[in-house]
Amino acid sequence: MKALFLAFVFTILIVSSVNAQSTLALQEKCVEGAKKLVLETGGCGTTSEKGFLLSCQYRCHYNKKLDRCFIRWDLHTFWDKKYADLVGRNYTIRIEFGDVFERRLIGQYDKSIVFGECKVGDKKCNSLEEFEALIKPYMEE
Repeated sequence: MKALFLAFVFTILIVSSVNAQSTLALQEKCVEGAKKLVLETGGCGTTSEKGFLLSCQYRCHYNKKLDRCFIRWDLHTFWDKKYADLVGRNYTIRIEFGDVFERRLIGQYDKSIVFGECKVGDKKCNSLEEFEALIKPYMEE
């Protein structure tokens, strides 16, 4: 009976170790996919005649429960005078949230007067705090 119990415990430890290694491999694949997505869509540091990025950060997360890789991409842009008049301000914040491998935008938070939008899937939000709460389950599981 003691040998059976020890075999059971040993099996659990091996399965747990394999699952942890598998999750780690999926997390690494998620990181590589996010880097590739950012580079293929212009990267961080893009400038144009309309303005330039002050900062660009992204964070990805492999969600084990959903078996998906998600990215949150923050873009802070300073616009030139002509374009600033069009967007209603000279500084904007845009946060995109999506699925890395499906290349699908799931939600966005856009803080500008003209183009302001806040939604995740079909759910609308009215603030950055609400946006954060809507993406939290995807980025923490």
